[in-house]
Amino acid sequence: MEGAQGRPEVDNVVKLAQIYRVSTDFILMGSASVPSVCETPSAPAPRELSREYRFALSALMVIAGTAVVFLLIVVILTILSTILTSGADIPGWK
Repeated sequence: MEGAQGRPEVDNVVKLAQIYRVSTDFILMGSASVPSVCETPSAPAPRELSREYRFALSALMVIAGTAVVFLLIVVILTILSTILTSGADIPGWK
């Protein structure tokens, strides 16, 4: 058992630092001035997009959506045209 005057083993200090999520400096010195290695870095605050940028993104989304709908209509019409023009080849088709 480690007393207040003893010298703890390095492995034990590291384990304690991991358990309590503090730095080894804090355990050995009682000081939190040095940032802990165990701490996870905080995520940067999300930045808000400008009004012009949001408008440009929404316009781009509308244009892209319109293009997708147009392509779907073209594909459907092509398939229907193929089916109707080759209908004579289908048995039972009049």
